[in-house]
Amino acid sequence: GQPQKIDFPIEPRRRRAALVKPRASAPTIDGDLGDWTDAEWQSLAEPSQVTLGGNLLKSTDDLSAKFAIAEDEQNFYVAVRVTDDFVGDNMTPSEGDGIELFTARPAKGEISFNRDADWHRLVIAPFAPDGVAAGAPRVATYGVNKLNQVKAAYVREPKAYTIELALSRQELGWLGAGGSKPLLDLAVLLGDAAQGRAGYGAKDAKAQN
Repeated sequence: GQPQKIDFPIEPRRRRAALVKPRASAPTIDGDLGDWTDAEWQSLAEPSQVTLGGNLLKSTDDLSAKFAIAEDEQNFYVAVRVTDDFVGDNMTPSEGDGIELFTARPAKGEISFNRDADWHRLVIAPFAPDGVAAGAPRVATYGVNKLNQVKAAYVREPKAYTIELALSRQELGWLGAGGSKPLLDLAVLLGDAAQGRAGYGAKDAKAQN
C-alpha cells in the first residue's frame, strides 16, 4: 500500500517553574504546616495542570492543592495541602490518594530516566503503613538508588490532608553547583476506586541552588 500521512492533534501543556525559598531554620516535619507561614504557596487547581483523568474532576473540591518548597544547606523541604472530597486509601500507594515526586539532576540539560543514578521517584500516601496509626505516612521509593533518608509526616482530615517532608541534599546528589540544575516534579494523585484515577501536576519545578 501507499504511505499515508496521519495528523495527531497535540495539546500543548504549559510548563512552569516552582518557587523555592531559602529557610534560616528547618521546619519540624510533623504534618502541621504552622511553621510555613512565610512560604511562597503555589496552587495546583487549574484545568491546564491536569495530567490524567480530567473528566473525573468536576470542581476544585474533587481535587486541588497548594504546595511550597524550601531549602537550606542540608535539605529540600516540601509541604502540600490537598483538598479532596474523599480521601481514599490503597495498600499500593501509587493507586490511592497522595502526592508523587520525581527528582533528577541530569547532566548538561539532558533527560534522566528511571535507570539513571540521579533519578528518584517518591509516592507518599496520607495513611500509615498499617492504615490506622497517625504521623508516619506510607512511602514508596523507586529508582536505582532508592532514597532511605526521607523524613515525612501527614495530617488527615475527612476532606483534606497535609503532607510534609524533608529530602537530604547529600542523598539526592544536590550538594554543590555541579554544573546542572536539580529538577523536582510534583503531582497530587486521586485514586478513589469509585471514580477511577486522576491528578494534577506541576512539572519541571526547577530548584535553584
